[in-house]
Amino acid sequence: MDNKELFEKMKREGEEWHDYKINSISGSSCSCGLKGFSVRSICANANPNFSTPAGFFWLWERVLEKEWWIEFLVWSEKKRGREMDIRFAEHFGLSSIDIYYIHRTVFRDALKKYLKGEEE
Repeated sequence: MDNKELFEKMKREGEEWHDYKINSISGSSCSCGLKGFSVRSICANANPNFSTPAGFFWLWERVLEKEWWIEFLVWSEKKRGREMDIRFAEHFGLSSIDIYYIHRTVFRDALKKYLKGEEE
């Protein structure tokens, strides 16, 4: 799963991924309809970068909004060889987070695997 696919699964209503092309000869354009010089300054910076702290929190907020945290936590702990009872996760909720997941690329990569239903 690439970052665009991850975005599509996690986006809020009205959010869109910017597929842009910057070309000084034929003119720059973006899937949002923007053309010209604005593409470089607006569209090239519009997509979340999931390897940054801002990208981590972008994903984190959406996991919470979609109420996937408990299921994700139980799934990912199982993948790490650590069984977690769903009742434990439901009872402790966010306080049951392991420091392991508070790393932007670890969380992003685990979330991609979870959304694909990937078995490790």
